[in-house]
Amino acid sequence: MRYNLTDAAMNEEKFKQRFYKLVDNCEMNFNLNDEKIGLFFKYMNQLLEWNKKINLTAITDVDDIIIKHFIDSLSVFGASEIPKNSKLIDIGTGAGFPGMPIKICRPDLAVTLLDSVKKKITFLQDLNLYLNNIGVELINARAEFVSRDKSYREKFDFVTSRAVASLNILVEYCTPFLKKGGIFVAMKGNKVYEELSCSNDAINLLGCEVIEVKSFNLPKNNYRAIVAIQKIKNTKIEYPRVSSKIIKKPL
Repeated sequence: MRYNLTDAAMNEEKFKQRFYKLVDNCEMNFNLNDEKIGLFFKYMNQLLEWNKKINLTAITDVDDIIIKHFIDSLSVFGASEIPKNSKLIDIGTGAGFPGMPIKICRPDLAVTLLDSVKKKITFLQDLNLYLNNIGVELINARAEFVSRDKSYREKFDFVTSRAVASLNILVEYCTPFLKKGGIFVAMKGNKVYEELSCSNDAINLLGCEVIEVKSFNLPKNNYRAIVAIQKIKNTKIEYPRVSSKIIKKPL
């Protein structure tokens, strides 16, 4: 059975029941409870309300939002253990995925959400307040500029990115934010191994190595893959390059 928000019966309690049922079909433990799922219910409502004004998502079915936005975002926890109080930055966060769901589930983490589109950051500012100020840092800027700021360069334990660019481009945008020993978690689909084969040179040049690739199915046979890339050397000062060069001539 599919649910739609036009159905007045889709109240918070029914949303929680759907969320628990869909999560039960996953092999990962997300450490959820009623309070956290209540925040996801508020997140969904705010996302769809803002979506009437600006393009945030093409996904409006309740089950699909739970699976393709919320559970998909939380699959990051299946890629690597994230120690308590770690610092994480989500690059190209858009409507907050995966960074905001990560913060909802792990309020101990210091989470920064970065996006170059001001309207999306404005939405996230409003969402942060609507969720009782859960404490994310929001940055409206381009990643290649922020990663050259001493306050952000090589300051994070984890970097995440979902559906932003191909892997050989993403590694140059994302790995300069990582501390030595930190992990970049790239969220990918069914072309993951094709992208990996084109990214080895970039990964090596940026002082990183692939430590794990995990593939899995979300509920309703939605295929996903996660690539965990660890930084083993500090980033050379010439990286990242300007965006035009990153895109036109990937490493």
